[in-house]
Amino acid sequence: MDTVEYIELFWDCPKCGQNHISAVFNSQSNRCPNCLYWRVEDIELYEAPDSQLITDPHLFNRKPFWVCKVCAAVNEDTGLSAHLLQCGNCDSYQVSEVGGITGHQATDQQAPKSVEVGKTIEFRGNSPTSDSSNSVQPRSRNKNKHSRWLVGSLTGLTLASGFWGSSIWSQMNDPAILQVQVTDLQWTAEIDVQEQKTFTRQSWRTSMPTGASVVKSERRQRGTRQEQRGLRTLMVEKQYQSATRTETYYEPEQYQSGTRTETYTESERYQSGTHTETYYESEHYRSGSEENCTTISRGNGIGQRSCKSISVYSTRQVPRTRSVPVYNTRQVLRTRSVPVYSTRQIPRTHSVPVYKTRIVPVQEPIMVSVPVQDTWVTYRVSEWVDRQTHRRTGRNDSPRSTAVKLAQLPPQRISATRMICRLKGAFAIQSSWFENPESMSGSWELPCEEYDQINIGERVKLRRNATNSVNLVLSSTP
Repeated sequence: MDTVEYIELFWDCPKCGQNHISAVFNSQSNRCPNCLYWRVEDIELYEAPDSQLITDPHLFNRKPFWVCKVCAAVNEDTGLSAHLLQCGNCDSYQVSEVGGITGHQATDQQAPKSVEVGKTIEFRGNSPTSDSSNSVQPRSRNKNKHSRWLVGSLTGLTLASGFWGSSIWSQMNDPAILQVQVTDLQWTAEIDVQEQKTFTRQSWRTSMPTGASVVKSERRQRGTRQEQRGLRTLMVEKQYQSATRTETYYEPEQYQSGTRTETYTESERYQSGTHTETYYESEHYRSGSEENCTTISRGNGIGQRSCKSISVYSTRQVPRTRSVPVYNTRQVLRTRSVPVYSTRQIPRTHSVPVYKTRIVPVQEPIMVSVPVQDTWVTYRVSEWVDRQTHRRTGRNDSPRSTAVKLAQLPPQRISATRMICRLKGAFAIQSSWFENPESMSGSWELPCEEYDQINIGERVKLRRNATNSVNLVLSSTP
């Protein structure tokens, strides 16, 4: 059933910000009770939860009025601007009392020429009572304060991490990098010296080394080789094909000699009966009704609310029954014709070669073993042999030298030199930012050209290799 009722509407003053002004029960009729701003036709009216029902018929055609702020006299409202309102009882102007509209804005504030009727009204759930911007400002100040605290904390953390990282950055980011305080520098030189000696040796002349002097030589048999000394004729038997003959053989063949009837069992599915089955079906039914209300403006601050009843439908599961067949399985005898196969021998023929033997002469070479002679020599040759290894050590303040005094007889020479440079130092290892660094010391080999760039007491950055050697990465004076 449709119902029609009339309700109170509200509006918000765009001049002073006064909210939730009643368009019906207002002491200033169509004006803002705070600044006397005239409600024009473009001001939006809205319905609120506290909208009252209008039952007094005199409110529908009530003429506009305003109440004096000084003497409370009721004056007829003709739509003048707020600064022109003068009480007919006490001659008081209203703007001076309330601080209302002034200047050129006041001249634009006129009574509406037409009123929009039939406009759909918006429903607002919460009645505004205060300016929303005031409640936002404290949150913004707290957020800015939190942001400044966060930026300051991050800045301090960055400076602190930079100070700590100067000594343990390498262990936290690259375990192969060490910050080492140099405590000692040592070098070791190894010089291999060879001596020339004369040896007496024997070999075939073709294997004698260059520069050797022959002491004695003689001819010896070095081996043998096969040599042909003529041909000889031998009579041998040789088989040859003289003709062919036809040969008969038998090959087995399978063929169908008949059929037989075979009985077999086969499973068969058949309907043995029925049974009643319950199932559920969705059903759409009317479960109730609800009111759908629409409010339109009558143009005088009163809203006409029309409500109509709308059916509400729901879905429910309704039990149904149906007959369902029941199936079983049984074994059924069947017959079929099966072929019977037999085997028989089929004669076949093919050509077979006929061989004979004859005596034929064959020549073959006569081979003999002949000795091979070569020259066996005894010779003397000078060779360099390892004599000794000289070892020298020193510190960073002593020059590295590989000079060695060599003997003239027998002659000597330097075959190889090796220079080993070592560094000793102290360093700290820290596995995480929250643990105290552990002091350690070590000794490593490094290239001598990098060794020359380091002094005792310096703090250097080294990269460790897999062979317990290091390379210089960065050197700085403390």
